[in-house]
Amino acid sequence: FTGYRTDELVGRTPRVFQGAGTDRAALDRVREALARRQRVQVELLNYRKDGSLFWVELDIAPIVDDTGRNTHWIS
Repeated sequence: FTGYRTDELVGRTPRVFQGAGTDRAALDRVREALARRQRVQVELLNYRKDGSLFWVELDIAPIVDDTGRNTHWIS
């Protein structure tokens, strides 16, 4: 779908899909929510390897253990 092979993406962040048209304010909302361990929902314009565009809707939620410590994120 994105034009990337699995080995091109392993170990990389989703930033590989971002480009000039990606809404920086939406990315800031994601960063702020992650820092506060809060759920966040955004739509982002992303880019395939060939430069073509695609939209993605992210719904990211923290997973916490019994002590309230954030252990993972689910999206």
